[in-house]
Amino acid sequence: MSFQPTYEELKPDEVEQLLDLAYRLGCKGVTVFRDGSRPGVLSKQEPARGEKQKRPRVLQGTTRAVETPLGRAYVTVNFADGAPFELFATIGKAGSDVAAFTEAVARLVSLALRSGVPAEQVIKQLRGIGGSNSVGFGAERVASVPDAIGKALKEAVAAKAGSSPSSCSDLCPSCGAATLVAGEGCHTCANCGYSAC
Repeated sequence: MSFQPTYEELKPDEVEQLLDLAYRLGCKGVTVFRDGSRPGVLSKQEPARGEKQKRPRVLQGTTRAVETPLGRAYVTVNFADGAPFELFATIGKAGSDVAAFTEAVARLVSLALRSGVPAEQVIKQLRGIGGSNSVGFGAERVASVPDAIGKALKEAVAAKAGSSPSSCSDLCPSCGAATLVAGEGCHTCANCGYSAC
């Protein structure tokens, strides 16, 4: 028998009732996770996916200059509680179509991040989008403005975690930091402790 209520459905007194029921039914084991202890177990401090977080008055971040097939883009990533919270991107002259679609991509990235979408998923969607031209070679190759924004976001997340994007195996699905490393048959995040065992 499996019962998986969401955070909104299960209250502390219901946890007590669940444990009592498991005891009376003779269950061999019951697991109750603390808020935020595992992926999918929401914390009271974290909004549910799709619920937009309110912007703090002050945020800190970094701005990166990234060459794109359409010119140099400036991408700013601001962080809240160690995770990317919003992204701003500019390219070209104000009022141009390139500047407009770049701003649109940045606004949608910010909305996704503020709504609980992990940075790794945003990066995965942006990286590799190609256009008619590209700049650079190998790991430095940028195929489009969205690809440049994804690359800048990945670099910002890695820098915040104190690593380079290439020095770790993957981004953590829990905190979004580029600190998920393989070891002892398991993938573990050095930043938040997430484990994929």
